[in-house]
Amino acid sequence: MLNLRRALAGATLREAAAATGVDHTTLSRILDGHVWPDGYTVARLEVRLERSLWPAWTG
Repeated sequence: MLNLRRALAGATLREAAAATGVDHTTLSRILDGHVWPDGYTVARLEVRLERSLWPAWTG
């Protein structure tokens, strides 16, 4: 997720985990493309990072 990587702005995975409440191993697996986050995790990250991660629907 490029938007997640940008939103973390160079923070370590442990710093990002502390800020978002999402485990650092989960963040690592998402960033490495091993798993796709569920809607709850995306929403939690967006709220805690105060940034939209999911592209808006333009239909």
